[in-house]
Amino acid sequence: MSRQANGLVPMAGDGSGTWRWPTWIDRRLLVFSSYDVAGSAYYSVVPPLLFPLFYLGVVAAGDSRFLAWGSVVSVSLLLSAFLAPHMGNAVDRRGGRWKLLLVTTLICCLATAGIGLLGPDQPLLILAAFAVAQSAYLLATPLYESYLPSIVTPGATGRASTFAWAVGFIGGIATILLIWPMVRGGTGSENLARFQSAFIVVGGFFLVFGVPAILAMRRIIDPHILRPQPGLASVWQTLRGWREHRELFKLLLAFYLINDGMVTISVFAAEFFRTNFGASAERLLVILLVYHLVAVPATIGFGALADRWTHRRAIFLSLGLWTISLLLLAFGEGDWVPLAVVALFGTVFGSTIALFRSLIAQMAPREKATEFFGFNAFAGRLSASVGPLLYGAIASATGSQHIALSSILVPLGIGALVLIRVRLPEHARLGVKGA
Repeated sequence: MSRQANGLVPMAGDGSGTWRWPTWIDRRLLVFSSYDVAGSAYYSVVPPLLFPLFYLGVVAAGDSRFLAWGSVVSVSLLLSAFLAPHMGNAVDRRGGRWKLLLVTTLICCLATAGIGLLGPDQPLLILAAFAVAQSAYLLATPLYESYLPSIVTPGATGRASTFAWAVGFIGGIATILLIWPMVRGGTGSENLARFQSAFIVVGGFFLVFGVPAILAMRRIIDPHILRPQPGLASVWQTLRGWREHRELFKLLLAFYLINDGMVTISVFAAEFFRTNFGASAERLLVILLVYHLVAVPATIGFGALADRWTHRRAIFLSLGLWTISLLLLAFGEGDWVPLAVVALFGTVFGSTIALFRSLIAQMAPREKATEFFGFNAFAGRLSASVGPLLYGAIASATGSQHIALSSILVPLGIGALVLIRVRLPEHARLGVKGA
């Protein structure tokens, strides 16, 4: 089938002398990316900023609050881990992927808005509301990501995945600007009601932009996929057949280790900035905005680098920058440190996840795309639940976030060693120079 038949047009150099969309950007990818825009309103703002400031700064007190916060994050990861693969398997058997995506998205939106309606004297309800919102978002993610193999060819998945992730940061930037007047005054008693209203704004943004994106995605159908009939196939059979997909499972293990460190950083970074560098709520907003502004071009750049250089080298580069940023955060001094660290985070956070997402999409069997992304969610959430819990335990036991932060280097290093041993597809090993 020709590119024109797919609704794609050539770039400059076709003889017309005009610049056009790259051939791998079509309507389906733009629809796919639009959900990233909606979802980033929640994931880029609530777990890393709004909820930690509200819970750790207002609702809870003492060093034990780190353990409680880390435990709730871990419980959310575990809950989504055990539900996601069953959802993925059900979708691969019976269809209805967009309906489950819609339900989980609505639950996340409502639970997020619900946090803003609860008082600080209701800590258990507040933690429960966050756990529901976080679990729903984590359940929606593999359903959404499983559309990727249906959208682009293997040679363009690096650019497509990072493009969608980068475009998604626009939703985070827009949300930060919307909640700025509410959050900048901090969590003091005189501004607490305005601060909590930011949760309602985030939930509303996700709802308004997420639902139309889902309704548009339901029309994305991969003509090459034949739905398997109900039978003995299950997630556990997929796991038992790991030898058939040995390299994919090695890749997943590397991702789980690295993702464990990244999840932990995203959970506790804002509180580390606040308690160790004296960052106010307004300064944290500035830091988060800088992160998003850096992340957009950096994520797109890493996608192009991966497809033209190799995914593995691009990921190793990102891990090197991760190591520098963690060491700087743990041992650096001065007002410039938070901005420098968050600029490095913005360079590599979305890039690292999107590159792994691209590799998984390339190596997973297309006829079991949702099941493998569901299994990935299971094992990924299961492994990622260890990091926040361990960080919270170390910080609570030692009274030092510096020691807890340094421990994150361990899973990143082990993940890099595992990635070295993964035999990638030829197009992922060699890149697609000239594509």
